[in-house]
Amino acid sequence: MKKKISLFAAFFAVLALSAQVEKGAIVLMGGGGFYSFTSTDQGPGDDDEFKISGQFLDFGGQFLLTDAIGVGLTLDLSSQNGFDNGDKIYRETLNGATLFGRYYSPCGSPRFYTYGEVGVNFAAGQSLSYDEEGDVVDFLSDDISQFGFGIRPGIMYFLTPAISIEASFGALAWSQTTYTNQEDNDFSTVNTNLEFFAFSKSLQFGFSWWLGRGGQSFK
Repeated sequence: MKKKISLFAAFFAVLALSAQVEKGAIVLMGGGGFYSFTSTDQGPGDDDEFKISGQFLDFGGQFLLTDAIGVGLTLDLSSQNGFDNGDKIYRETLNGATLFGRYYSPCGSPRFYTYGEVGVNFAAGQSLSYDEEGDVVDFLSDDISQFGFGIRPGIMYFLTPAISIEASFGALAWSQTTYTNQEDNDFSTVNTNLEFFAFSKSLQFGFSWWLGRGGQSFK
């Protein structure tokens, strides 16, 4: 029992001595979020309710080039469902990757940092349409490819010098999405989307484990 306690104590001691935002640090990271919104069209004697809900996850890593600048890569998973009066009418899934750079700035305390992130992402997936019985409608379903660019401000808090939690949102998000019909590959549409401060749709929470080189502790 004493041996196990000693091993746990040694493990947490290593965490306590690992680096915060420090040149040469390697960061293992992951995060995610969800969103939902509903619109209602009121007609004579009847209301038509349309709802969209979605969720997204990412995981990857980052390397600190300086004490303030890091570059990294995440793998991204996302899905979105659309409902008309409670019946699912489509499901869209995307899998991809994001190349990003971050700039960190201390925020009044050794445990708090703010950061700005610039990222470029690539993704592919499919959009399936459903009929009233819940069956997939092939001629209305598409394969998807997407390219995007975004800027995200965020805030980060260190629980220990090696473990941090964070929250960020999309200040700017641009994407170009191509939908190619699964039955007729010659038929495709291209949608371009630009959003500013899409807080409710892009709010994301994350968790990071910082593997430092020199090691720092809170002052």
